Amino acid sequence: MIYKKVKNGDTRYYQLFGLNCVKVVNSKSLMCVYFFGFKILKRVKLNYIKSLTEKLANEVSIIRTENAARYEKLEGYISEHISKITYNIDNKFNIFMNEIDGRINNINSLSKNIDNQFNGLSLNINNINAYSKAHMESFAGFKNKFTGQDIVILCTGPTLAKYQPIENTINIGVNRAFRRGDISLDFIFIQDITGLKNDIDAINNYNPETCQKFYGSSITFGASIPEKDLIKANAKRYYVGSFFTDFFPDITSSVFPEYGSVVFFSLAFALYTHPKRIYLVGCDVCQNGYFDNDDQNAFSSNIDSLLNGWHVFKKFKDQFYPDIEIVSINPIGLKGVFEDVYQ
Repeated sequence: MIYKKVKNGDTRYYQLFGLNCVKVVNSKSLMCVYFFGFKILKRVKLNYIKSLTEKLANEVSIIRTENAARYEKLEGYISEHISKITYNIDNKFNIFMNEIDGRINNINSLSKNIDNQFNGLSLNINNINAYSKAHMESFAGFKNKFTGQDIVILCTGPTLAKYQPIENTINIGVNRAFRRGDISLDFIFIQDITGLKNDIDAINNYNPETCQKFYGSSITFGASIPEKDLIKANAKRYYVGSFFTDFFPDITSSVFPEYGSVVFFSLAFALYTHPKRIYLVGCDVCQNGYFDNDDQNAFSSNIDSLLNGWHVFKKFKDQFYPDIEIVSINPIGLKGVFEDVYQ
């Protein structure tokens, strides 16, 4: 306990962290206050003052017979000064004790803040341990795995329907890209189960022998892929950071970037495998719906956030992987960001 009050006979101690900070001696005739051993207050008890006043009154009564006016003046003087002294002592003592109480409350508040920060730090450490272990198991074997090869990342914008498949490529699909049945996907990345409830079984069962699935879990967002689907699909788990988490070269020891789209997880993975070239297909970055759904209202992502993510990705790629080419196939919202090719 930080603050404690101890009483021993006529003496009271106010302790902070077990140290006697304030000592109050309160006998029948005298009251003294010590602060860390220094006397800061000494006052005579009112009972003692009362008895003294009575004695004075007896002596004054003698004088009163000789000089009534002098007695009245002296009695008024004594009463007035005793009242002032008593009031000043009580007032100063109360102010002093209120200051001590306020400082004790500040110490308690600081202690709570320290506890909260420590608990938050412990939670972060646990999260780091969890995703570091999972990412090491999921991705350690893919470092530089596709050096010299080409990767195609297939998103689900309308231009995916117009894409003419490029031969001899590693195909990474996100979300419903598996519905492009003439393209065999080598990898699938999904995270948010909200929009995939009608497709999750199909994704779980998609080409189990040749397609590796990666199912995401956000450390801040609750719509992650359930563990039961991870087991059914024999998928590998990955973790996504909070919004605007940046890209990092080593995906085995960091969370995946988050800019409002699963495509950025697949991009981080693709760079980690260090291919010669990455083709972007169906990454339309505009409010134009999906390749298998003409409803333009279906696409609800924040375009500004997506574009920001793409520019962050480009800056990261140019810094850490300047040798990897990025090609946009039939670009719309990404026109002019990377090399543009129209089929």
